[in-house]
Parts: sequence; structure tokens; C-alpha cells
Amino acid sequence: MVFISGSLTIVFEAPYYQGVFTCQTDTSYQVAKVNFGSSAPKATAVYQYILRHFSELEFYTVESEGACQHYQINPKRQQRMAKQAMTAGIGTKSQQLLKQQYQTIKQEKRRNLREKKQQSKK
Repeated sequence: MVFISGSLTIVFEAPYYQGVFTCQTDTSYQVAKVNFGSSAPKATAVYQYILRHFSELEFYTVESEGACQHYQINPKRQQRMAKQAMTAGIGTKSQQLLKQQYQTIKQEKRRNLREKKQQSKK
């Protein structure tokens, strides 16, 4: 059985939004890049582009030794992962730094709580 894994990542590289299509099979890894313009592409516009122009994309192919890893992921987990990927790049640099600071403080609190529990058990 042949497994094919594909994804589309949209990134902002000044001054344009670019889409990076990746496709991985058991024997190869393919990449194609598309410019979507200077304004953020809407989901419907991306979907229409995929329907109309996907066959016209020129993929750069590299033969790979490693096989495409396929395993079943719970649909709820897939939704959470997609939501997290969508919200990762939103906000200004300061907002992203504040979010990162919040995450580090949260991890430190967890670590301290874990250490206190271990000390109380001893």
C-alpha cells in the first residue's frame, strides 16, 4: 500500500504571501511554491486556486530513502493541531513575545510544582 502525505503552508515573506505545497510518498518528497499576492489570501480563494491550478504546479522532486510515516491520529487531536497551527503566527511581534513569555512562566510553575510534590513525598 502506498501512502501519500500532502500539506499546504501559507507564510508571509515580505511583501507577498506565499504558499508552500509539500507532498511526501514512500519514495519521494516534492515541494512547490506559489505567490498569493500582497494581501492575505482567504480560504475560499486558496481552495479555488487548488481546484483550478493544482495540476499546473511544478513540483521539485527529491528521491528519499525514508518511508512516509503514516499513523492514525484521533480526529479531535487533528482539529486541535490545525487550530494551533492556524493561530501560531497571528499577532504582532510584541504579542508573540508576550505569549512566549507566558508559556515559559507556565512551564516554570509546572516544574516547581512537580519538584514540591516530589519533596513532600520524600
